[in-house]
Amino acid sequence: MAAAATTRGPRAAVGGALFLLSDTLIITGAPGFWIMLTYAAAQYALASGLLRYRERTSITT
Repeated sequence: MAAAATTRGPRAAVGGALFLLSDTLIITGAPGFWIMLTYAAAQYALASGLLRYRERTSITT
């Protein structure tokens, strides 16, 4: 997902990177607060980045 997100703009790319960080935190056993913080930030960045990409690439009539 992180690699695919890089083709959709910088905000989506940050979201993908934050998902990688969130998964890394899960593996390392970090406190749940940090996992959820990075996960929520990733959701926001990825969703808003994809919406921006859609707005930029949509054809208006």
